[in-house]
Amino acid sequence: MYQLKKGSIFDQKCDLVIIPCNDYGGMSSMIKNDLVAYGLPTSIKIATPGQVAFEICPKHFTISSVIGYSASVKLSLMHSSSSNEILHNICSQIIAYCKDNALRFVNIPLLGRSRRGQIILSGIL
Repeated sequence: MYQLKKGSIFDQKCDLVIIPCNDYGGMSSMIKNDLVAYGLPTSIKIATPGQVAFEICPKHFTISSVIGYSASVKLSLMHSSSSNEILHNICSQIIAYCKDNALRFVNIPLLGRSRRGQIILSGIL
């Protein structure tokens, strides 16, 4: 079952929380501030757009047992954008990781932006 909720990905306990990044590991200041507040890594290099780097969370972080940094936006000199292929790859990796590790609850933001600035939603689990 899917639920859309307004708020932060850190508002509800889950098995896996997904952090949206660009392909250089950059993230929004709001997400970065939350990570700093929780003592979680804010610097991650993901070389390929569409990839997810999964890390076991430190024991002091009680909201989730695993964190996934997803390179959902590819930066270029002219614009930033997400493609359907990038989002599909991210979703596939999240689903596979959850199945392999028996995870059921994922907090994931609406990932990506089209070139026209529209929000793109991809279904997860």
